[in-house]
Amino acid sequence: MRSLAELIMKGRLQAGGIALVAAAVPMFFWLSSAVVALVLLRRGWNSALEVLIAALIPAGYWALQGNPAALLVISAGAVLAALLRITVSWRTTLLLALIVGAALVVMVQVLIPGTINELSAQAHQIIAQQLASVGESPELDALLDRLQQLLPFVMAGVIAWAYLLFAVASLALARYWQSLLYNPGGFQQEFYQLRLPVLWAVALLAMILMGAQLPPMVTAMIPIASVPLFVAGLALLHGQVALRKMSRVWIYGLYLMLFIATQIAYPLIVLMAFLDSLFDFRSRAAKPQA
Repeated sequence: MRSLAELIMKGRLQAGGIALVAAAVPMFFWLSSAVVALVLLRRGWNSALEVLIAALIPAGYWALQGNPAALLVISAGAVLAALLRITVSWRTTLLLALIVGAALVVMVQVLIPGTINELSAQAHQIIAQQLASVGESPELDALLDRLQQLLPFVMAGVIAWAYLLFAVASLALARYWQSLLYNPGGFQQEFYQLRLPVLWAVALLAMILMGAQLPPMVTAMIPIASVPLFVAGLALLHGQVALRKMSRVWIYGLYLMLFIATQIAYPLIVLMAFLDSLFDFRSRAAKPQA
């Protein structure tokens, strides 16, 4: 990792070349996004713009082929890196990422409407088949009609949520590289301290829980609203492991659980971040050791 980061920071040619190749290779767009973010974090737009353009050339090609993942993740990652460079605050950057997420929802709806409609139709068919086994009633028919309205927005939100998570992950990798080269230990220190304000945590959780009752367009923001809480939850767990000097096996287990049981682990991490905003677990854990 250090060798790659050093190569990226040798110059625009090296950084641009790596960003271009990574964006061209399927499923490596996150690496391209991290390269752009690293240059932007360290040197600003003057140096990063050429690297970003190099990355967007193959990303644009993939978008024309019907896959805008690279284009949107690299673009979103660059915006987030610029925000982090300006604010020097993960908390502020993650809250502003909600705006980036909303923009991603719009772009997804514009760029791949066919994919969204196809996924929505498939999901509606599966749900309708499951409800048909229960029986028929006016209430179920009304529910299916409501789902037919909501599903295109939900699908757009889920796709945008995935892109935003990739963008945030690439930003974290870039920040880690920057810390590795220029400020050892700095990334861990700022990440472990990440905690959302109480009012924001309450508002985000309320949107997640009540979003389906809101206008259809707002439902697309339900997955997006979970991202700041999810990242804050990861920061909490990483911080607790470091504070208590626990084995790194716990971290590996966390990500394994996220991989094999996402439906359970993800909501739990979001809930833990919400509770941490209320009770500040890290301060409570640090007091006995002080």
